[in-house]
Amino acid sequence: ARAKTAHGLRGVVSFHGSLDNPATLPASPASPASPPLLPPLEPPAAQVQALILHGNDDPFNPPERLAECMAGLDAAGIAFDVHVYSGAKHAFTRPEKTKPADLAGGFGYHPRAAARSWAAATAFLAQVLERPPPGRPPQ
Repeated sequence: ARAKTAHGLRGVVSFHGSLDNPATLPASPASPASPPLLPPLEPPAAQVQALILHGNDDPFNPPERLAECMAGLDAAGIAFDVHVYSGAKHAFTRPEKTKPADLAGGFGYHPRAAARSWAAATAFLAQVLERPPPGRPPQ
């Protein structure tokens, strides 16, 4: 969502993140009264790519919130991929989230989702970082 103000940003990975529609976020976290980010983004910001790694059973980000986030990314011109892990709750990469209170609160470590999301993130970053930064010709 900050692609318009993050010079040189090429890729973003979200592990069980808070999913928002980028068009509804303020332009600056320090100034919440500032106007929202308005799609579409201008190049080179439009070259930013995003990878969203999401647990299907995340109570903090139900399917409609994921859909709103994806619609906002589309409207902003940000290329994105979404991987949804069945049976995974919020914080699925955190091995300490196994206590009954964690599970009751919507958190939970999920080994399969953790392993697959890490593999997806490392492959995504390798691909994104191998291309030259926006505004720079290939060498």
